[in-house]
Amino acid sequence: VSKQVQELAAKSNLKSLSLELLEKCPLIICEDADLDSAVELTHRTIFANSARSCFAGSRIFVHEKIYDRFVIKSVELATQRVVDDPFDSKTKQGPQINDEKFQKNHKIYE
Repeated sequence: VSKQVQELAAKSNLKSLSLELLEKCPLIICEDADLDSAVELTHRTIFANSARSCFAGSRIFVHEKIYDRFVIKSVELATQRVVDDPFDSKTKQGPQINDEKFQKNHKIYE
């Protein structure tokens, strides 16, 4: 679709155009990575803007030698997330739009 939009814009006097292509960036965690930093970065990128930004790390590739430790640390961090009043400083994520979205996010945490 984006190619068609570009072509149409070019055919009509080269209008200025900006496309949001919604690419999802993979996160690659190497064997020698600082595990605590990697887990924190992973959570910040996936949970920021409800993973609806063009740089949301929705795919995570973790080296097999550190995979189990990464998962344990990631689950620990996810279970500490507070979903509540966005004006409370302890809250890490505001309320969900509906129960379906809440359940989907809850499944990700599990």
